[in-house]
Amino acid sequence: MGEFWGLIGTRPFMRTKRNYMLTFMSLGRYTDAIKQGEELLELNEGDNQGIRYNLMGLYTILEMLDDAEKLYKKYSEGSAFMLLPLAVMYYKKGDYNKSKKILKKLKESNEFVIDFLTGAQKLTKAKINKFEAEEAFALRSEAEAYFVIKDFDYLLASVPSFSKFIN
Repeated sequence: MGEFWGLIGTRPFMRTKRNYMLTFMSLGRYTDAIKQGEELLELNEGDNQGIRYNLMGLYTILEMLDDAEKLYKKYSEGSAFMLLPLAVMYYKKGDYNKSKKILKKLKESNEFVIDFLTGAQKLTKAKINKFEAEEAFALRSEAEAYFVIKDFDYLLASVPSFSKFIN
């Protein structure tokens, strides 16, 4: 437990379990998805699969503030994938000062996320096609910002006024 990913033979299981979680997410079965994600983190605390980001979004959509804060503290990182849902969480809970504070950290982590959300910079079809065709992206890049927004589209759709709040 905790270091499952280090055992090469467990990786197909871990990938299948992650896909199971993503399927639950696509069906809107967020509680079931959370269960899968939490089990994955128990098996692999180092989180080589980035499950913590999915969980942060899921906790936010269900307004599970304590779980979101606990996860953020456990991994204490400034990734845009962690910060955007946290900013939305505080916004949804009405803690606008904390939301603005996290948005400031998000801007430092990847300014393009804020620019795309506010419309200060446009995501063109050509850019999207380029990002989708590449196999990886650099931190703090436009491509990373695109994938952050894409991965949390369900969350952002739940708070349409959030992009106005950012301005």
